[in-house]
Amino acid sequence: MKTASAIRACSLLTAALVALNSFVVSPSAHASTPSTQTPVHLVRAGSSEVFYVVTTSGCKSPACLRMYRTNSDATTFTRVSPPPVTREQGGTAGTTLDDVVFANANDGYATVGNYSPSALYVTTNGARTWRRVMHAKDLSISVVVTSSEIFVTSVTCQPRTIVCGQYTTRRASLAAHDWVTLPRLWKTGTGPKETYYGPSLAAYGSTVWELQTDSEMYLWTSHNNGRTFSRVEEKFPELASINGCTITPMSLVSLWAQCPTGMQESFWHSENGGTTWSLASPDRLQFMGTGGGSFDPITSSVAVLDYGAVASPPDLYRISEGGARFTPIGEVRCSSASPMIFTNVSDGLMVCGLNSTTLVRRTGNGGATWENVLLPRG
Repeated sequence: MKTASAIRACSLLTAALVALNSFVVSPSAHASTPSTQTPVHLVRAGSSEVFYVVTTSGCKSPACLRMYRTNSDATTFTRVSPPPVTREQGGTAGTTLDDVVFANANDGYATVGNYSPSALYVTTNGARTWRRVMHAKDLSISVVVTSSEIFVTSVTCQPRTIVCGQYTTRRASLAAHDWVTLPRLWKTGTGPKETYYGPSLAAYGSTVWELQTDSEMYLWTSHNNGRTFSRVEEKFPELASINGCTITPMSLVSLWAQCPTGMQESFWHSENGGTTWSLASPDRLQFMGTGGGSFDPITSSVAVLDYGAVASPPDLYRISEGGARFTPIGEVRCSSASPMIFTNVSDGLMVCGLNSTTLVRRTGNGGATWENVLLPRG
C-alpha cells in the first residue's frame, strides 16, 4: 500500500510532467517574478478568442525568440514554435520576422526576410510546426486571409531600396496548396521614379477588394475569390497614400481604411462596399503616423483610435456611427500602442511601449483603464 507521502510525491511528479509537456503558464503562477520577455508581435487568430504573441529576450540568437498562444484576456499562455528565423527582430544582420497573420486558431502565416519580406511560412496546427511555401530573392510579400483562403501579393523591389516594380497576387486554400495567380489589373513600371508598394488588398468571404496604388486611385472588386474584377469608375483621391491604405472589411458592405499621407494619416469609412467613402476624423487633432498611435476597427460602425504620444489626455477615442462621432474614452499612457486589438467593444489587448520598456496590456472596460499582462519568463 502506498503511503500518503508517496501518493503526494507521485501526484506532484505527474503534474510537473504535464506542465512540462504543455507549457501552459498562468500569470498567478509567477506573479512574484517579472518576465524577461519583450513582446514584438501580437496577433489575433481570425475572429476567434485566440491570440498569439511573439517575444524576445533581446539577444540576436534564434534561441531567444519565443511564441505563445493565449486567450483574449491573456491569463494563460501555451508555448508553441515560432517561425524559423536566423536573427531576432531588431537584429542588424540576417533574416527577421516581419509579420505574422492567423486566419483561425490553427492556420497561420509568417513573412520572413532580410531588408524586406522574401519568404512565406505556414502552419496548419496552431504553430506547433512551420513549413516554407514561398521564397524568392528581393521580394516584398504581403498576406491577406479570409476564413477559407489566403491571398499573397509579391512585388519585386531593388535591393535595400523602396523602388519596386511589377506585382503578382496569388491565392490558395488555407493549407497553402495549389496556388492560382490572380489577374493583374493595371500596368506598373519599374523606373526609379516609380516608388511602388503593390496593391492594397482586402478580402471578406468570397469578396476581394484591390486598391490601385499608382498615380490613379481606383478600387477594384471581385465577388468570386479574385477570379474576375470590376472597377468602380469613380477615382478616390481621398484614398491616396504614400504606401497604400490598409483596408479592413467588417462585412460585405462595411469597410474601414487607414491611409498614411506622409507624417499624418487619415481614416475613412464606407457603408456600400467601397463605392463611396466618408472621412472619419475629428476637428481637435490630426493623427500623426509617427506618434505611436494605433487604429483598430471593432465592428461595422465602431472603431478605436489612440492618438499616441503627440496627444494630451484624453488620447483614446471611440469612433462610432461609421465615423461621424468621436467619444473620448481615457488615456492609454503609452509612448506607442501598436497593435491595439479589441475582440469586442469592451475587451482588448495592446503592445504598449513605455520609455525603454515594452509590455502587453489588457482592458475589460472599452479602454477606460488598462493593466499590465505578466508574460511567461521564457
